[in-house]
Amino acid sequence: MGREEREKERKKERTTYPIATFSYLETKTVDQNGSWVLYNAFSTLNFCQQSLPVPRRVGENYSPGTYIPRSPSSSRYTRGTESSMNLKDFRAVEHGTTPTALYSWRPPSPPHIHIPPVLGTSAQIVLSEYRGLGDEQETREILSIITQGQNVSVERSDWKYEMRRRIQAILSFLYLGPSSGARDIETLKREGITMLLVIRDTMTAQARMLSGAKVAQQLGIEDGAVDVSGNMELIAAFPRAIQTINDHLIRVFRHRYPHGIHSLPLTATPKVLLFCESGNERSAAVAVAYLMATYELGLVQAIQYVQNQRFCVAFDDEMKHTLLNYHQLLEARRSVTQNRQADATISLKSKRRLEVEEDDDVDMDQSQQDDLDRFGGRTKFAPFI
Repeated sequence: MGREEREKERKKERTTYPIATFSYLETKTVDQNGSWVLYNAFSTLNFCQQSLPVPRRVGENYSPGTYIPRSPSSSRYTRGTESSMNLKDFRAVEHGTTPTALYSWRPPSPPHIHIPPVLGTSAQIVLSEYRGLGDEQETREILSIITQGQNVSVERSDWKYEMRRRIQAILSFLYLGPSSGARDIETLKREGITMLLVIRDTMTAQARMLSGAKVAQQLGIEDGAVDVSGNMELIAAFPRAIQTINDHLIRVFRHRYPHGIHSLPLTATPKVLLFCESGNERSAAVAVAYLMATYELGLVQAIQYVQNQRFCVAFDDEMKHTLLNYHQLLEARRSVTQNRQADATISLKSKRRLEVEEDDDVDMDQSQQDDLDRFGGRTKFAPFI
């Protein structure tokens, strides 16, 4: 046997296969297997590979350590039914580590946002005065009166499963509930609701399946809608929904109290009902966003506040991260506003300093004028001839 033949035999005995999905080969020769692996797209990928001996005899089962991809057209890797090792096990053996979790080919998920329950009968969530952004002085005064600080007990022991079909007061002027609650005319009259605001999907809006227009027309109150095509658009819809709520509060307040904030006492304030299909998802997210924008609450505390009033609200991780992104945008806006106010204060102080210096200059000129007045009325004369 020549040198070239011995080299070919050695290559046949030692063949490198990519470690991916695994199954036994029972009917292919070494040459067929080698051609199949080279033809397979997996052989061009940068996966962990091992050089393992390959039996020559057709029909002989491979050892547990000898694997090749099960399907040349497969784009996913699943463990073979007869294999005893997988890709993670091979990598663990290679690097001397112990696997602690299942391997996944998908991108990593965002970190989970945990909302801990607040326990204790004496615990309370305190809402401060109105801290909205970008409003005029009169508007801020009106909203400060309507959205006055409120203290609510965190623990609610009287929640029942049937209450999910009703509306609940999140604030004294803001209610939350399902679409069935928005059709309960008796409850709307009893609570004094002045506006129905629906947060709905764009497809639902086009089909006219979810609206409060008919009930609002029957009761003689206002109605509104915020349409989004998905949860990703909610972050852009939050400011629009908050502005709709505040505009209604100001409009009704001015209509009921034409003398403005001096019209005391205030007997009744306007009330807005937020609703969606279940009252637990999109509309609840708008309620959380309103608390963060109006009272400068954090994400966790705002969700706890809403969940305390309506226990059945449900936020998945996608919705929580959407609310977190909106909270970060609010913090950025507040930071910019504070910097502008600080710059305006510094500019005002500098202007006042310049005015004082100018006043000093004017006084100095006046003192010189007094000296010049002494020579007033004197006739011209020639001191020397």
